[in-house]
Order: sequence, then structure tokens, then C-alpha cells
Amino acid sequence: MDCNVLKPLALGLALGLSVSATQAATLTFDDPAAPNNYDPFPQTMGDILGLDVGSTSREGFGNAALATSGGALLHWNDNYSELSDIGFASGNGRVAELSFTPASGMQVTLTSFAFGNYFNGGTARDAEFRLYDAGWNLVWSQIVTGHTGNSVTVAINKTLTGGAYFQWGTDWDIGVDNLVYDVSPIVGAVPLPPGLPLLAGALLGLGLMRRRRG
Repeated sequence: MDCNVLKPLALGLALGLSVSATQAATLTFDDPAAPNNYDPFPQTMGDILGLDVGSTSREGFGNAALATSGGALLHWNDNYSELSDIGFASGNGRVAELSFTPASGMQVTLTSFAFGNYFNGGTARDAEFRLYDAGWNLVWSQIVTGHTGNSVTVAINKTLTGGAYFQWGTDWDIGVDNLVYDVSPIVGAVPLPPGLPLLAGALLGLGLMRRRRG
């Protein structure tokens, strides 16, 4: 094959021949790996193409120490207002956390979530919700005081590159459900499919060898 053909081919492979489309999801916390009350959610919950979702509990907001005893995000079946299957922190006074790590060239958008309180919204409860970027800079927050009754849907509508941390607490009787999010290509950035840089290098090397022999 002629070197002049190999070079554009390798360049096209190195840049990526196509940009991944937006992938959207709603985290409903009904993972079959955690069917019972107090079950810890697996770290695969919420993962979609181009986005790794993790979960944990911390001793405070931001990058406070991770909860060391039973520190996972936990599942509860019902009675958080009218919601079913929610996520809550591993201990009262702790902070629940979801982390979002997009693939190279991608960005994550958190759109909205619902929260309710135990037991069926009959007792007034306080909560705080926060969103941090990958460097632990606070980019969004909302405080709820004396919530009772039905669940509430809260809009976030924040897009972040590099990653995000969504947290809520510190009363574990406030639980989160129906978190809507997506991952999409960063405008002007092209994510590299795995292995393409190596393939491009090999093709360029082959072209140079054939040119020398000619």
C-alpha cells in the first residue's frame, strides 16, 4: 500500500472516525443486586456507555473522609414520601454521594432528581443537596427546610467536564430517586476509541518502511 494512502488513513483513525452520541439515563435505584432494605448498591449501578457512576457515603460534605464502617450508599424499598426504591446515606448524619466520571472527550449533565422523606413524609425534615466538579469546587446547591408530604422534583441542569460529585444529607431520612443524567461529547473534542492510537502508529510505521524499501 502506498505511503500517501496510509498517512490519511492513520490520521483518520487517530482522530476517531465518529463521535459518540449522547447517552441518557434515569437512576431509579431499583438495582436487582440490592433488592432489600439496607442493601449496599453495587459500583456498577448507573453506568452507561461513556460514563462510570460510583457511590459511597462520607462523614461530611465535599471531600470529607469516607465513611469507614458500612460506608456504601444504601437502598430502601418504600415509604420515602410516595417514592419506591431510593438511595440514602449509610448512617444518620452522614452524606450520600454519587460520582460521575465521563470518558475522555465526554461531559456529564445532571438534569434533575426527586427526593422524599421517611415515613411517608409525615415528619418535617431538613436536607441539603450539593454538586461539585472534579476539583471539588461547589457548582450548585439547594437547602430544604421542614419538608413534609409528597416527593419533590428538583432541577439541576448543570454540565461538567472531567467529572462530578452529587451529594445529599445529613439526615438519612431524606432519600433520592429518579436522578436524570446524560453523557455527551464535548463540543470540539473527539474521544479516541481504545487502541486506535496504537493502530495508527503501526500503520504509519508500515508506510515508512515501504517507502524506504521503494
